[in-house]
Amino acid sequence: MKILFIAPYMTNNNVVPLSQCKAGFGYMVYDIAVSVAKKEYVDALLYNYRYDDFKSDNVLFIGCSWVKYLKNIFKGCSPVLPLKLYSKYHMQMRTFVRLCYGWMLTGYYRDVIKNGGYDVVHIHGCVFMNEYFIDICKKLNMPFIVTLHGLNSFSDSVKLELAGKRYEKDFLKETLDNGYNITVISSGIKRTIMEHFHAGTADNIRVINNAFTFANNVNVKDVDIRNLLSIPSGAKILLYVGNVCERKNQKQIIEAYNLLRKEEKEKLYILFLGRDIEPKYAFDTYIKKQEYKEHFKVCGNVDKEYMPLYYKSADCVVLLSYSEGFGLSLIEALHFGIPCMSFDFIDAYHDIYDVCSMIGLHDSSNETVAQGLHELISRDWDIDAIRQHSKRFTVDVMSDNYIETYLSLC
Repeated sequence: MKILFIAPYMTNNNVVPLSQCKAGFGYMVYDIAVSVAKKEYVDALLYNYRYDDFKSDNVLFIGCSWVKYLKNIFKGCSPVLPLKLYSKYHMQMRTFVRLCYGWMLTGYYRDVIKNGGYDVVHIHGCVFMNEYFIDICKKLNMPFIVTLHGLNSFSDSVKLELAGKRYEKDFLKETLDNGYNITVISSGIKRTIMEHFHAGTADNIRVINNAFTFANNVNVKDVDIRNLLSIPSGAKILLYVGNVCERKNQKQIIEAYNLLRKEEKEKLYILFLGRDIEPKYAFDTYIKKQEYKEHFKVCGNVDKEYMPLYYKSADCVVLLSYSEGFGLSLIEALHFGIPCMSFDFIDAYHDIYDVCSMIGLHDSSNETVAQGLHELISRDWDIDAIRQHSKRFTVDVMSDNYIETYLSLC
C-alpha cells in the first residue's frame, strides 16, 4: 500500500528542510509518517515549504521546481474556490494571499496525487488549504482521510483568527453530514464533536492515540541535568513541558507551589521546557516576583533529541492546560516510569489515565492543584506499573491503527 501524507510542515531537527518549524504538531506528524513507513510506502508533501526531493527515515519528501508549478498552473482547482472561501469567512488578508498562492500550486498537487500511484491520501490538520486537497481527491476518486491533532474552535485560549475557527466547525459539521473519514487523537475530541453537533453516532470518526517516539532513538551526549541547573541532590524535579502561553497555564503550577508547606517548597524544583510564544503572558516577569524564584528554571525550547535527558532526571510531570488535544508530555513521562498530573477535563484524560500512574484534578482551583501536587511528590509510586501502562502508547500500536484505517478506505 502507498500513502501520501499532506501537511503544512513536519519537524526533524537533523534534517535541514524539516528543522525550520519546531512545534509539537510537526514532530508528531513526522513520527506518524515514519512509523507507517516502516510497514508501508509513504511519500510526503509539505505545502508550506519549497525543497528538492529527499528521503528521511524511509519517507520520500516530494519537492518541486517552478517549472513544474508553471507547467500545471491551470490544471488544478477552480479559481472560484478561494474566492468562495474568502466570501464566506472573510479571513485576514494575509491568510487570503497565502490561500491564493496555494491555489496557484493546486495543478501541481493534482499531478502528484493523480500520478503517484497512491492508495490513500492522508491530510493532517484542519485549515483552509484542506479544501484544495479534498476537492482534488474527490474529482480523482482518491480515498482520503483527515487527522485532527486537536480542536481550535472550542476554546477561547486557542489563538487563531475567527475565520479559521469558523472553518473548523463547518468542516466538522460537513464531516458528520457527508460521512468524511477523519481520525482524532483522543476520545475527548470525538466526544466534544458529537456533543456539539448532537450526533447520535459517528462511525466515520476514529480515535487513534499518539505514541511515545523517542525511546531508543537518542544519540546525544549524556548530561546531568541536575548538576547543569544547580539543583541539590536531595531535591525533587518537576517537569512542565509545553510552549509558554496562557493556554498551557504555566503560572498556575507556581501558584499551587506557593500553597505547599515550606519544607515541601524547599525540596521541589520546577523546570519549564518550551518556547515563550506569548509575550503578553509575561512569564519571566511573573517568576522574578516569586519568593522561591530560584526554584523555577525556565529552560526555553529543548530539541526533541535532548528531552530524554530531562525525563530521566525528573520525579514527576505536570500539565495544567485548559485546552489540550492530547498532552504528549504525559505519555512521555509514563514511558520513563514518571507519575504525572493533569486536569480530568482535557481531551485525552480518559485515554491516558490509570490510577497507578496519574492524578486527575476535578477542578482548576489553586487549592485543588496544590493538594494534587502534594500527593504527586509524596506518594510512593510503582515505577514498573507506570512503565507497563505506557505500553498502550507505542509506535507499533499507533501505526497499526492508521494502517487498519487506510485499508478500510481502499
